[in-house]
Amino acid sequence: MKSFIDGWAGLWSALFFSLIVYGCGSSQQEQNLDPLPVAPSTLGLGENDISIVFAGDTNFIWGVEDLQKTRGMVYPLEEVMEMLDSADLTSVNVETAITMRGTPINEKNYIFNSNPLLAQVLADVGVDMMILGNNHSMDMGDEGILDTLQFARRNGMFAPGAGKNIQEASAPAIVEIKGLKIGFFSGNEVGPDSNFATGQRSGTASISVLQSSVRSWCARLDMCIVNVHWGMEYSPYPMASQRSTADALIKAGADAIIGHHPHIPQGVEIIQGKPVFYSVGNFLFGSVNFKQNHNLIVRLVIDKEKKLVKRSEVYAVHGIYRENGHRIRLLSGKEAHAVWEEIFVQSRALGSRSNIAFSPDMKSMIVFPQPVERKPAPTDSQ
Repeated sequence: MKSFIDGWAGLWSALFFSLIVYGCGSSQQEQNLDPLPVAPSTLGLGENDISIVFAGDTNFIWGVEDLQKTRGMVYPLEEVMEMLDSADLTSVNVETAITMRGTPINEKNYIFNSNPLLAQVLADVGVDMMILGNNHSMDMGDEGILDTLQFARRNGMFAPGAGKNIQEASAPAIVEIKGLKIGFFSGNEVGPDSNFATGQRSGTASISVLQSSVRSWCARLDMCIVNVHWGMEYSPYPMASQRSTADALIKAGADAIIGHHPHIPQGVEIIQGKPVFYSVGNFLFGSVNFKQNHNLIVRLVIDKEKKLVKRSEVYAVHGIYRENGHRIRLLSGKEAHAVWEEIFVQSRALGSRSNIAFSPDMKSMIVFPQPVERKPAPTDSQ
């Protein structure tokens, strides 16, 4: 038992040091810090549970394309295939056009366009949903987004967040899982006006349109989950406007919010018992730069009888591509510890410290809708 407690003491020391460095706590709070709680040991899925996995920004260009062409199409994702395929539904933010035609948008610094043969790996590893409400779905114009939508349909994947007009772009993908009708919404607040759909123009759904869609649809559905592309790139914290938007979406009917765009992970906030992940970071992303860090995969565990998210399981995933390439894997040990230190500090600043626990093996962070009961740490004599 002593080695287990020592491991927690080491993590808590690091977190405590981070709190001092970031200035996130008062002296009174620092005096009252208690050991982090360990999540219940039995976190398996029951027969009334639904599992939904969300991963971040993904494309098949540059380093990813090179790896697929040299090592095989599935090679970059082989080590996470089991997690992706085991969920009742798996969703990925596809931040690229998927087409062999179209005209690039010239005013952009970076054009993301992936070869359909390479993107086919999404279906091969069990991805069920391509989130398209982002600032790169329209990189190849009207032809590009139509081809991307056709690619999704051809491979049996849902694709909310973009469409040939504002009605299609803002509509949810409605999926029935174990008798529960769940609406998946996708919205975007990044990019020029040409990125956004109108009544006569293809594009993505803006945040304001997204809120209206959530408010309109959620009363008719059992649950609603919202993906949002927002925030500042490489910022570790969400902006005040994002927190206001999250609050409005929860009030409109969202049961969970999954964010992306910053390319690094941010903390989680609990609003009215609903989880808001402001950024899960990247997933499989072709670029390589010094700002990139490890990322998150979020698995929502839903109680189908109560129609609520009973817990969120967060996994750290390799994302420092400049050091170890683009082959994705789940992190453990010291690598996972370093991620949890950052996410815990970020989440504490959002007021959700008391909702967070960790699995005994430290491979996952568990986020509960209500505060976790904290028990005194056992002593050596126990």
